[in-house]
Amino acid sequence: MYWRLNAKSVDSVTGNQKLENEIGLDSRSRRRVQNAQRLEAITELERGVWFEFFERKIIGPAYRAEFDPMFNCHGLTFASRRTHINDPSVVEQVLADDGYRLLEEWSGVQPGDIIVYRDIANGEITHTGIVIENVQSTLSSRICSPKIWSKWGQGKEVLHRFDQCPYMKDASVSFYRLDPLSPEPPKWPSTPKIEIYS
Repeated sequence: MYWRLNAKSVDSVTGNQKLENEIGLDSRSRRRVQNAQRLEAITELERGVWFEFFERKIIGPAYRAEFDPMFNCHGLTFASRRTHINDPSVVEQVLADDGYRLLEEWSGVQPGDIIVYRDIANGEITHTGIVIENVQSTLSSRICSPKIWSKWGQGKEVLHRFDQCPYMKDASVSFYRLDPLSPEPPKWPSTPKIEIYS
């Protein structure tokens, strides 16, 4: 359930094409992240569709906030709730550019890691969210049930178990961690020699 914004303009500074309502958003590698803010309010029809598609069908999640059309799930996960990132290939770009590392063991998932839902048929990213808790099973330390903070469609922010999500149908799930940057120390210019002549 993506909202698409197709109108494009030319950036007056760079000369590159950009989406209307696009904000300045770059990856860690300083590559532009295509995005667009939705500035119009949610309509009553959209509220009704959201209620039918999400809230009536999935029992158990907690709703953290009311409707906010400004951002989508990827905007929550990667852009601090400021915009939509609609193109799945752009989300892949952010994962690569920012240095997200795939976690092999779910038992090691921690708050702050992210979850990525991918369509089983084509591997395309359909949904993302932020891990807020990883509940370990009392039966085994290898069994866990991560809790997620995400946004469903144009609707509400939701706190839910990883498998308690409409995007789980026909999807595979993986978890990623953003490790701290380890930049090289800055290279300072050498101190010029000052020669004094008398």
